[in-house]
Amino acid sequence: MMRPRYRNDTVRIMVRRNIVRRSLIGVGGVRLFDVPGLVYPPEMLVEQPAPQDDMLTEVPPWAISIEHAAAILHCCPSSARILLNKADVEKCKVKLPKMNPAYYWRKSQVEAVAAARPKELSAVPDAYMSATDAARYLNVARSTLNRYLQHGVLASLLVRFRTPAGSLCLKQFFLRDDVEKLHNYRIALRHRQCHVPINEYLRFKQASQGGASEQAKPNLRA
Repeated sequence: MMRPRYRNDTVRIMVRRNIVRRSLIGVGGVRLFDVPGLVYPPEMLVEQPAPQDDMLTEVPPWAISIEHAAAILHCCPSSARILLNKADVEKCKVKLPKMNPAYYWRKSQVEAVAAARPKELSAVPDAYMSATDAARYLNVARSTLNRYLQHGVLASLLVRFRTPAGSLCLKQFFLRDDVEKLHNYRIALRHRQCHVPINEYLRFKQASQGGASEQAKPNLRA
C-alpha cells in the first residue's frame, strides 16, 4: 500500500490545540477561564446591587417638574432634560400616588440656566452681520475669521437663531462696525504693501477707541 503523497512530499501532522475550558460562570452567565493565578474583579463574578436613589413621596417646595422646566427654558422636555443634566442641576426622585417615579429639578438653578442661554432671534440685527457675510466682506476664509475671534480682533454674539422652517440653531453674529474697520485697515495695509501682526492691530484699535494720539498707531513700513 502506497503512502499518500502531499505537496512537497511532506506528511501533514494534525496538532491538537490545548483548549482551556471556560468553566467559571460570571455575572450574566458569562463563561470565564478558571485558571490558577488568574484573578477577576469582584464585579465580574458577583452581581453588584444597583445604587438606589432616595425616593421621596412629596415634591419639595424648591423643585419643579421637567414640563415646568421646559417651559422656562423654551424647549421640549427631552431637550430640557439633556440641558439640565449637562449643567449638573440638582434633582430629586419623587413617587407620587398612582404615578410613575419622576425627577424634579431645583427651580432656582433652572432659572439660572435659562438666563445664561443665548438669546433667541429670528432675524439678523441691523448692527450685526452673520459669519458668512463677514467672511465674504473681509474676503477671508472661515478659519481666518475664527483666528480673529481667538486673538480678540473681532467679537461675536452667539444667539439661538430660528430658521424660516421653525428649527433652532446656534449662530454667530459680528458687529458690523468692527468688521468694516478691520476691512478698511486691511485695505490700507494692502496699499502700503506691508504686513502688521495681529497684536499690532489690537494696540491700534485700543488706542483709536481711547482717543489716543497719532503716535499710538502701528508703524506701517513698506
